[in-house]
Amino acid sequence: MPSARHSIPRTTIFATTRSTQLTDTQATAITLYTKPSCVQCTATKRLLDQRGLEYTTVDVTEDPDALAFIKDELGFSAAPVVYTETPTEDPRVAEIRFWSGFDADKIKAIVK
Repeated sequence: MPSARHSIPRTTIFATTRSTQLTDTQATAITLYTKPSCVQCTATKRLLDQRGLEYTTVDVTEDPDALAFIKDELGFSAAPVVYTETPTEDPRVAEIRFWSGFDADKIKAIVK
C-alpha cells in the first residue's frame, strides 16, 4: 500500500483558511521552493520574472523546515515546487495550488 504522500496528485487544488493576508497589488501569493544548480528551478524563476509575478524563494538545501514541508506535507521530492495561495470571495478562505517541476502553462495561468 503506497504511503499517503505518494497518493497526492502532481497538481493539487484545495481551499483552506488563509494563513496570510494578500495585498491588493497581487491577487496570488507565490512561494517557490528551489535548490542550487536546478535547471527547472531556474526556468521557473525566469518565467515568473518574465510575467512580472512577485514570489518568495526558499532554498530547501538551507531550510530544513521547508524541505520537510514539501516532502512530508506536499509529498514532493524534487524541486522546484511552486505553491500558490489565491483569495476567494470568502476572505477567510484561499485556494491553494501546488505542483512540482517546471510547468509553463500553470505559471501562465497564475493571476497577477
